[in-house]
This record gives sequence, structure tokens and C-alpha cells, in this order.
Amino acid sequence: MEYLSKNIEETKEIGRQLARSGHRVFVFSGELGAGKTSLIQGFAEEIGVFNITSPTFVLMNKYQLKDNRNFCHFDFYRIEDDKEAMFAKEIIFDENNIVCI
Repeated sequence: MEYLSKNIEETKEIGRQLARSGHRVFVFSGELGAGKTSLIQGFAEEIGVFNITSPTFVLMNKYQLKDNRNFCHFDFYRIEDDKEAMFAKEIIFDENNIVCI
């Protein structure tokens, strides 16, 4: 899918809509400054997580949801080799996790 928004609030609204879709794993791509973090902030707010930050330097931020599931936000920008991302496989396939990459 491809979305076009004109401002941060529209970008966050797209994130909120995606959160309501019922899907569990999402992968976003775009240039630096494209709005991925803003989109994921809207997504996170819709599922009850506020004040998220981009995990660029830590690779993943994990937040516990009220229903005991987890929201896992990955940033693979700094990963140069696919093997470096293999740690995420178990997290992605765990059905108790909602994942945004």
C-alpha cells in the first residue's frame, strides 16, 4: 500500500487506521524524514501507547499493552546485514506481539 499525507496529523491518522485493521505485523519503508515515526506514533496511540521514540540506536523498543500483549517497534536503518536482524524473528512470529518495523 502507499499513502500520501499533507501533514503530521494526517500521517498519524493513517497510523491509527492501520492499528484498527486487525493485522499484527507491519513493515514501513521510506527515506529519512518521510514520516515513519509519526505514522507509528499514531498507530501506537490507537492501541494505548503514548510518547514513543524511534528505536534507531537500540533497534527495538518494546511496550506492554493493557491486555498483556506487547507492542514492538523496530528500526532496522543501521542494520547492514540480514543476519543482524535475525534476533527479531522470534518476536515477529510471537502472536502476543504487535510489530511495526
